[in-house]
Amino acid sequence: VGFRTLSMRFGWPESDTKQLLEAYHSAYPEVRNNFQAQLLESLKTTRRVWNCMGRSRLFLGSIDKVCEAAFAFPNQSTISDIINRWGLDYLWRDPLFEDVILVNQIHDSIEFYVDVRGGYEYAARVLHAIVLNMERPVKWKSREFTIGITPSMMVGNHYNKEEFALLSSEADTAVYLKELHKKLSSKIGGTYDK
Repeated sequence: VGFRTLSMRFGWPESDTKQLLEAYHSAYPEVRNNFQAQLLESLKTTRRVWNCMGRSRLFLGSIDKVCEAAFAFPNQSTISDIINRWGLDYLWRDPLFEDVILVNQIHDSIEFYVDVRGGYEYAARVLHAIVLNMERPVKWKSREFTIGITPSMMVGNHYNKEEFALLSSEADTAVYLKELHKKLSSKIGGTYDK
């Protein structure tokens, strides 16, 4: 993202966004000096940029015109590939998810329905399985890292939603899910499975 784009998005003066961007790059020099420099070199030599999952994209047109999209590609497409390969594909193929209903998938999230009448233990097992499957190490050049997954529970509508961290065991997560379901249900005057 360039300083002009930031200025237009947030309605801030360009001088402020330029200063903000420079402060960011001063704090994180490897972004410009390593990551962006490698992407620029790849654009100049092959016109291709790769993501952490090994998928590439060909960028045509002048380097100046495609730079922002090329800088965004590795990050955005890696998340998309994780969602599709280790999230959706897993949901469709593993028998554990037989009673799970896929509701929505948007760029960096998967929404699915698990009926708590099937038991909080089942819901916890499903959550642990999908998070563990998606939190696999990925590699960029010589660095290996994991992208964390943050689950949330929703009861009723999107305004009655709460993010949480999985607990260390499925049993602890099941107890927590029951309490969270009770809390969210009471906000909308609903009932919960005792």
